[in-house]
Amino acid sequence: MIKVHTAYIKGIEAYPAYVEASVARGIGYHLIGLPDAAVRESFHRISSALAHTGFRIPGKRITLNLAPADVRKTGSSFDLALAVALLLATGQVDVRLSSSILFLGELGLDGSIKPAPGLYAVAEMAKRKGYKKLVLSKAQSEEGQWLEGLEVYCFDRLSEVITFMEHSRGSKPVPIKKWVSRPPQAEIDFAEIKGQAMAKRGLEITAAGGHHALMVGPPGMGKTLLAKALVGILPALRREEALIISKIHNAKVPFDDAVIQVEPPFRAPHHTISRVALMGGGHSPAPGEISLAHKGVLFMDELTEYPRSVLEVLREPLEEGYVRINRRQQQWHFPAEFIWVASMNPSPDGYFYTEERPPRSSPEEIRRYLSKISGALLDRVDVHLEVGEMSHQLMLQSASEESSAVIRKRVVAARDIQARRYEGQTGMRTNAQLKGAALKRYAGLDKQSKDLLSKTMEKFALSARAHDRILKLSRTIADLEGSLNIRLEHLAEAIRFRVMDRQNWLNPFK
Repeated sequence: MIKVHTAYIKGIEAYPAYVEASVARGIGYHLIGLPDAAVRESFHRISSALAHTGFRIPGKRITLNLAPADVRKTGSSFDLALAVALLLATGQVDVRLSSSILFLGELGLDGSIKPAPGLYAVAEMAKRKGYKKLVLSKAQSEEGQWLEGLEVYCFDRLSEVITFMEHSRGSKPVPIKKWVSRPPQAEIDFAEIKGQAMAKRGLEITAAGGHHALMVGPPGMGKTLLAKALVGILPALRREEALIISKIHNAKVPFDDAVIQVEPPFRAPHHTISRVALMGGGHSPAPGEISLAHKGVLFMDELTEYPRSVLEVLREPLEEGYVRINRRQQQWHFPAEFIWVASMNPSPDGYFYTEERPPRSSPEEIRRYLSKISGALLDRVDVHLEVGEMSHQLMLQSASEESSAVIRKRVVAARDIQARRYEGQTGMRTNAQLKGAALKRYAGLDKQSKDLLSKTMEKFALSARAHDRILKLSRTIADLEGSLNIRLEHLAEAIRFRVMDRQNWLNPFK
């Protein structure tokens, strides 16, 4: 029995599959194993490709089984494996094929090989399952250079694959590239943003500890610029992080330009986005914006413009670091470890209320505006930032601002401290991920600090979750200063970044 190995994609993960081929007396071409329309149409692509390569589908009864047979197969990436299995089963190519080779690619009518989606997921699975070689389209040779632990062979045409099978020693795998991390390049540098020292400090803490942040301020004060600049102070991606991000982005379609995601992603979905587009899902569940922001920044501008039902899907990913989707007694998990940054105006009028600027909206309008964000969602935000109005004099000042490169050095140093502290602890690399016993162990306070926190909790009626957020922020602030222990000033600064915990904040009628 001829068996040729390939793979199928489910969500963002790849699973092993293989083609069994049988030839018997009679006439007919039978493709079984729950193929969808694109897989069934492979007969016409393979027939034409074989004809252009000097081969043919003989007039016999040919049965091709895509195993495992109880899993639905979708897409055109099985073409190459099907063609190889057919050639071997009909004796048109006489070689003993190793079971350690995995074939992946779509066939053109002229015998060319086209790229297949999900390459990084397939490579990850192939290494885990003990495969040694991958045979792909030449168009994916650059992607193949990042796949350590495998011999990757890339070809333009089916005829070249046949030559490789017959004379494998004459073919050379693509060279593996050495990973060189590079600082992320943001669209905006912090040096280009005038003033807003408190907001910049808050975002530095956000980046250093992997926290979530909410910016509140009038229109035109730089909230969007600050969010875009945040990516530029994040640490460079490690190789394994870049491959996971690339696997998510590459799950459904091959890359057109970039072959690997070398920088943390920045995603900014519009407020008209649907729940499925944000969270992921669909008929064949695919990653949404939450997962596409993995290891990067998810920015949601004008937060109160999003439907509350859309915002509420963020609650589990913000807490757990992954998205769970259930469909027809099946479950998908998509990674979603991102920094969530949101912005909103402080009122329906767009401004903070003062004695000089009293509210123009009614109490009911203000209550309705503020209630668009649930307390449960707000509880999951670590850093609250007031982005205040700036004077014209400050905007016109020529004094230099601190650059993203300078801030990033402090952030990287703090992240390095956390990496050493949490080394060997599963699911924990940043202070934002501290929970339970680990939080008590690494974010302990002295008596003076405990007294301050106790008074703050009582004065502002803070929740237990807010208590833990303050401790996490304090730990990050201490790390930014290179301090082994959390001191009183670290805790005091952390409390300053919890302004929305104050009772009746923003509402002038209470």
